[in-house]
Amino acid sequence: MTAAPARTGVGRLSEADAHRLEEDGYLLLRGAIPADWIAPLRDAFESGTLPSEQWPVPRGRDWRHAMVDLDATVQQVCRLPVMLAAVHHVLKAPFFLG
Repeated sequence: MTAAPARTGVGRLSEADAHRLEEDGYLLLRGAIPADWIAPLRDAFESGTLPSEQWPVPRGRDWRHAMVDLDATVQQVCRLPVMLAAVHHVLKAPFFLG
């Protein structure tokens, strides 16, 4: 039997950030990703890149595609409290990452 995954806390957006997200449809989260995660993230994207013809579904020739969802650092970024707060603000409903 496997243990249930640990819950990740959802942060809070400031009123100014929430307003920007609503008005602009996006939010720059400057400094949200720790600096020491940047190199591993670049490596994950570079090592996961596949040519268009190797993807299971057709893709444009000028697109770069990377299979990064299983990378530990990518998963950590997806679980950053401020990132989850922004998603929750947009969805306005409970959600889970799968």
